Order: sequence, then C-alpha cells, then structure tokens
Amino acid sequence: MARTLYPNPFLVLDAASALNAVSDVLHLPAAIAVAAYVTFSIGCTDGTVVLESSDVNPYTGTWVTEDSLPAGDNIKGRISANGPAEYWRVRVSEALVGGTVTVRFQALVDFTRRG
Repeated sequence: MARTLYPNPFLVLDAASALNAVSDVLHLPAAIAVAAYVTFSIGCTDGTVVLESSDVNPYTGTWVTEDSLPAGDNIKGRISANGPAEYWRVRVSEALVGGTVTVRFQALVDFTRRG
C-alpha cells in the first residue's frame, strides 16, 4: 500500500487570535490520518482551536469538529483525527486572550485509496 507521510508539518495559521480565524481549506481525500501542531504564545490565557472536516467545499454551515485544544500560556499541543474526510481546516473557535496561536498541519495519505 502506497502511504506517504508529509514529513514536514506546514504552516496553516500564523499568529492568529481573532474569533473564526481560519486556515485555508485543505483538500485531502486520500488522508487516513491528520494532525495539527498548535503553539500558543506567551501570555495566551483563553481561547480554543479546533480541527474541522467537511464532505463538501465551499460549505458555509457548521463543519464537523474532529478535535479541539484549549489555549494556555506558552504551550504546544496536538489536535488530530482519522480520515477519511474530503476537506480539512483549522479554526479559532473561541477568540484568544493575551496572545496568538501558530498551527502547522501534517497528514498521512494512502494514494491507493483515492486519486
């Protein structure tokens, strides 16, 4: 089975803090697992980041919440999910207080499953 781990997590959110700050939508229909590495800045005391999925894009309704991480002062965490899902994104679901968040995305893809 041809599986590829995108070895270097890539930036999807940089110094975000506003409510509903959202990454670009990632079209990964062959993803069998995804992860987002979340880093909250020094001074960040409140807020939440979520990993979301959808079967269609564009979609203006509420996406599926796959995982979430509450903010904390100078902490790093990971939110993840198992696929399949057609589209993925990361969003600030509760505005951050006192700091920002940076998020990098990584996926394990099975190219034999879908093109």
